[in-house]
Amino acid sequence: MAEGCSACDEVGASASASVRARSGDKEQQDVNLYGESASMADIDSRTVEAGRYFTTSEAEHKANVCLIGDTIVRELFLGMDPIGKTVRIGSDEFLVMGVMEKVGSVLGQDQDNFVIIPLSVFLRLQGEHSSITINVKTSARNFEMAQDQARLVLRSRRHLMGNMEDDCFICTKESYMSLWRSISSAFFGVFIMVSAISVIIGGIVIMNVMLVSVTLRRREIGVRRAVGATKQDILRQFMVESVMQCIAGGFAGVTLGFLVALALRTYTPFPASVQTWVAVLGVILSSAVGLFFGIYPAFRASQLDPVIALRSD
Repeated sequence: MAEGCSACDEVGASASASVRARSGDKEQQDVNLYGESASMADIDSRTVEAGRYFTTSEAEHKANVCLIGDTIVRELFLGMDPIGKTVRIGSDEFLVMGVMEKVGSVLGQDQDNFVIIPLSVFLRLQGEHSSITINVKTSARNFEMAQDQARLVLRSRRHLMGNMEDDCFICTKESYMSLWRSISSAFFGVFIMVSAISVIIGGIVIMNVMLVSVTLRRREIGVRRAVGATKQDILRQFMVESVMQCIAGGFAGVTLGFLVALALRTYTPFPASVQTWVAVLGVILSSAVGLFFGIYPAFRASQLDPVIALRSD
């Protein structure tokens, strides 16, 4: 494809599969096996930390050489220099030529549990019909042109004419970001809907609690009215009580959120955190819920006849 894409600086190909890797009496499950062309050394954002990448000649001659990730080093070669050692995949042994830099985990997924072998060897092991990803590196100036040229080359190679739809997909960082934004928007919408339902249910619970409180404290209300408290005083008292209950619940929820985020950050690779402005907003919203749903119980308390209230048991 490279000869048909003048705007492309580097072109490489890759494929992947899940395998078991062994060395001696040690074995690692669910290893990501990547088959790559030698040109991927100039395209891959990861760098070789030790050793070297395999050469074009080694790839063309289908040499059994490989590069490994940090997890494979720790699980199969702990305390040893892996360069020059062998890794067995299936019935084939591969000579370790290099170790890739450590990436770590992303959303709980280990990014260092992999073995990279030449693409020609990968196709021999996994079959010629394996799905292949073509990776292209270009400059920002030629970005759009490179996409157009790559699409034309792929359509030509696949004999797609006229208005026939593409049977391949060109993916860029922007397309990944667009997909992530779509997923995030969907999650945000669901989160808002669930939160709204929770707020309504919580508000109804607060209102019922306050109505029960008004019923049980009728004599207290009557005594306060008898000694000079106005309707506004009674209204203000029950409104404050309703808001204080919600503020206490808001602080409890925020504290629980901070503790859960701290536990996730400490005991898992998930980068959880709580923004301060989110915590403050949560307390403010809980106060608003208490204020809104406390109006009716407070109004009922303020409208009680002091004589009837004093006769209550």
